[in-house]
Amino acid sequence: MTTSLIVFAKVPRPGSVKTRLIPSLGPDKAARLAEIMLSHTLDRVSDLQNECADWRVILAVSEVNHPFWQRLQLPCAIRLIDQGAGDLGERMMRAAERELTFSERVILVGTDCPALTGGMIVSADAELGGHDVVIVPATDGGYVLIGLNGHYPVLFEGIAWGGMQVLTGTRSRARAHRLSVAELPALPDVDEEADLVHLPADWRPQLGLED
Repeated sequence: MTTSLIVFAKVPRPGSVKTRLIPSLGPDKAARLAEIMLSHTLDRVSDLQNECADWRVILAVSEVNHPFWQRLQLPCAIRLIDQGAGDLGERMMRAAERELTFSERVILVGTDCPALTGGMIVSADAELGGHDVVIVPATDGGYVLIGLNGHYPVLFEGIAWGGMQVLTGTRSRARAHRLSVAELPALPDVDEEADLVHLPADWRPQLGLED
């Protein structure tokens, strides 16, 4: 079975990323954290692709022609695509539909969870052998990862993205459409000041967060 792993990311521009962390970090450090998170995630998925040679790895970005993406030295096996317009659900649905023309399974992740490992992504992929959908919940009420073995647009429509009911709404829609869902243990995103405790220790000096 082939799998497409899609990483969603924004240009790490000060003032437009990690906005809920700006009051505690300031816009420049918040943007720096977004860039560190992106680099960390790409390292993880690059290692994973080396282990799973038949996986497609996609980086779906905002502002695909922005100079930041041109400067970013991506491994040649990672494909860069434009997220396009619309809310997060529309953009994820479109990327998933596109990749399902190449692969039997699709896994979508963001860059906000340092605790998500390659092994967890492999475990999520394995769950798709017996379920329609797999989710790694986020402790804030969203999810860190969603995987699909088919095109299920209902999971991305009418969701209040960024709110605390994303996971609940996704579960309800899956249940209403008789989709089987596997859930792995919840992990913390890093979006607000209280979440900074979940940063790896070696990131903290880069952000002026000495213990």
